[in-house]
Amino acid sequence: MRLTSRKVVFIIIYTVLFCTYIFPTGIIEEGNYTISKFIFAFVVGSLYFLSILSSNQVNKYELFFNLTIVIIAVITRNVNYLLFITLSYLEKIIKFKREIIDNLNRSNILYICLFFTIVYSLCFIGSDDSRGRLAFTAIKEINQSGLAIFCLGCMLLTKNRVVGIFTLLFGCLTFSRSYFLALLCLIVLRNFGKGKKSFNKVIGFLTYTKITFVSSILLIFLGIFYINQYKLGNIVLSSNTTNRLVSFLDYSNFFRFQAIIILIMILRDNFFDVLFGMSNDFYLEIGSKMSSGMGLPFRGTPPHNLFFSHLKIYGIFSIIETIYISRILSKIVNYRNFGIYIGIVLYSIFLGAGLYTYWLYLTVFTMIYYEESFNFN
Repeated sequence: MRLTSRKVVFIIIYTVLFCTYIFPTGIIEEGNYTISKFIFAFVVGSLYFLSILSSNQVNKYELFFNLTIVIIAVITRNVNYLLFITLSYLEKIIKFKREIIDNLNRSNILYICLFFTIVYSLCFIGSDDSRGRLAFTAIKEINQSGLAIFCLGCMLLTKNRVVGIFTLLFGCLTFSRSYFLALLCLIVLRNFGKGKKSFNKVIGFLTYTKITFVSSILLIFLGIFYINQYKLGNIVLSSNTTNRLVSFLDYSNFFRFQAIIILIMILRDNFFDVLFGMSNDFYLEIGSKMSSGMGLPFRGTPPHNLFFSHLKIYGIFSIIETIYISRILSKIVNYRNFGIYIGIVLYSIFLGAGLYTYWLYLTVFTMIYYEESFNFN
C-alpha cells in the first residue's frame, strides 16, 4: 500500500509528539534519550527510505549529505551519525505545510500532550533534582521540558487561544531563564515589523548559520570573561531557584561557559585525534588536566551550546549539520513565526537544546502551525 503525504505527515507528527510528551523518558532513562531517539529514527528513517524507493529521486545535495554521513559513520564506527539522515527527510516534509496544519487541526493530540505534561509535572514535583521547579514534561530535564512546553503552548495558541495562553503561563513554572527569554521573544516579535520590507530583510539576513557563527564568537569571549571573574573571586553560589534567575556570576554559568574554552583548547591541541568527535571520557580526562593547569575547578560539564556540543561529539561534521539546518529553516522562517525561531535558536545557543533529532521536527511543526494563528486575528 502506497502511503500518501497526509498519512506520512500524520505518522511523523504523532511519532515526534509521542517521543517528546508521552514516552516516559524521565522515568525510564533519566538524563538519556536513547530509546526515544531510536523510536524516532526508526520510524522516520523507514518512511524516508520508502519514499526514496517509491520515487527514485534524490537531489545532489541530499545525496552528498547522506553519503558523507554513512562514510563518517563507517570510519568512526559511530552509529549516532546515522540520525542525521532524518534531516534530509525533513527538507521534504516541509513541502507539505497544508497537511501538517490539517493534521493538527483535526486531531486532539495537542490536548493529549498537555494532559501528559500536567501528569508528569505532578509526578516529578518534589523529586530530589526538581530544585523547586513545578512544570515538567516526560523528558523531566528542566530545560528540555521548558522548550517542549514552549512549543506546545505556541501550537495550542492556534488550536485554542485560551488553552495556549494557559500552557505558556504554565511553562513559567519551570523557572528557566531560557524559557522566559523565549517567551519574551514570542511576545515582542509576534507583530513587530509585520509586513515591513525592512523587517523581512532582517529575517533573511539572520540565518541560522550566521547566528551560530556570531554567537560562537561571543560565547568564547564569555568563557574568557567567566574564567577571569573566577580568578578575581567574583563567582558565587546560587542558593535557590529565585537567586539563580537573577544571578549571572554563579557557578552554573561559570562551568557551562568554561566548558567552551576547554573544548577549544582540546581541539587546538588534539585536532586530528578529535576531527570526527571525541568520547566523553577523553573530554573529561583532558579537560580535567587543562583546568587543573589553569588553577580552575572542573565539573565535567559539557558545552551548553548546540554547535559546540556537537563539535565535541561529531567534530567538523557539526559545521555541515549547521549549514543543512540553516537551509531547512530558511524555507519556513517569516515574520509570523520569527519570534519562535529566535526563541528556540536562543535555547540552542545557551542550553544546547532543540534543533536536532525529533526536537528539530518539533520546532518546524511548531513554526508552521503557529502561522495559522494569524488567520484568526
